[in-house]
Amino acid sequence: MKPHRVVTAFLVAVLAIVACSSRKGQELPASPSSEAPVASEEDSIVFNRGAAGTDLAVFWINLDGTKEQRIRLVGDGAILSPDGTRFMDPMPADDGRLTTSVFDIDGSRYKVLPIDDPTLQLGYGAWSPDGKRFVTDGWDETRDGQKGLYTRRSTDGGDIVRLTDAGIRYDFPMTPGGYSPDGSKILFFRPSTPAEGDGEPMDLYVVNVDGTALQKLDPPGTTTGLVEGGIAASWSPDGRNVAVVLSSGSFWDDDARAVYVVDADGSHVKLITPRGDILSAQWSPDGRWIAFDSSDGGPHDLYVVHPDGTGLAQITSSDDDGLFSFGPVWSPDSTRLLFIRGLDELDSTDLWTVNVDGTGLSQVTHSLGGYGGYAWVPSR
Repeated sequence: MKPHRVVTAFLVAVLAIVACSSRKGQELPASPSSEAPVASEEDSIVFNRGAAGTDLAVFWINLDGTKEQRIRLVGDGAILSPDGTRFMDPMPADDGRLTTSVFDIDGSRYKVLPIDDPTLQLGYGAWSPDGKRFVTDGWDETRDGQKGLYTRRSTDGGDIVRLTDAGIRYDFPMTPGGYSPDGSKILFFRPSTPAEGDGEPMDLYVVNVDGTALQKLDPPGTTTGLVEGGIAASWSPDGRNVAVVLSSGSFWDDDARAVYVVDADGSHVKLITPRGDILSAQWSPDGRWIAFDSSDGGPHDLYVVHPDGTGLAQITSSDDDGLFSFGPVWSPDSTRLLFIRGLDELDSTDLWTVNVDGTGLSQVTHSLGGYGGYAWVPSR
């Protein structure tokens, strides 16, 4: 059985609906709402939300909190394409194997992609920058030796190309943002010990899109972790470097994690933040900042730092209201962060935004739940 995606113990209660949704026995999503949005408004976001007793669905909302609309029900969490026109979402095919569904941003033209191989399963993944392909994790419950990364066309699911051989482990593509900005390389996670689960300490790898030049990026004696699909790592905008959260030892066993910057060939590893309970590292589109979360024993808050380790600044504060802040996602113009904020308990989070200088903290959603897969909708 393919393991479900997990998050840290800190977030299990909050994000379990999104991160650990079942991959078996899902019904196909309902038809899109007749009021589904048209991708023409500026300053809007999309997100997946689930709560106790409700189905997981993908939504649209303006950043001022108006016009929230459900687009459609989803299986494991919809991921927006780079151009903001389509979603991908893991869903069972007619024979029960996991594959990928695709649909337009308004919920229309829903399609479950077939898999040419009769027993292969292809799960969660990431869009290529041009939107023509995606990379997914793959496995086969009837044949050994099939675990690894695969790419295929996003239009019809064809032209399946295997990139890696994970052995008895699983390879998990970083999602979203697994592809390098120029589309030539892919970042992915692999358990650092001979284990199958995505809750294991991970190593971070990069591989060319043709399967060549496999390279481990974390130095010996360190591990990273698969947090919410891959927010513990990100590409620099020019694709030359990677920001990654590393721990000296098992990623989950201590709070001595820190953000590092490493060249995309595995060289020149540099520590750029103090050590702490850090779980994310997200590079800004303009290349000037890396956003991360950290905790000194209390709720998590957001911070930014320059890639050379200078300019460290705290962006949110939990001192007044006790709310944690987690999972920063940069606006396309690098001026704002979109993130989860709430209490450390099930279904007690909402989405907020804040300016990069810490001003303008603003609540976007007002429906407590488990949020994931949130993204800014590109202006067109």
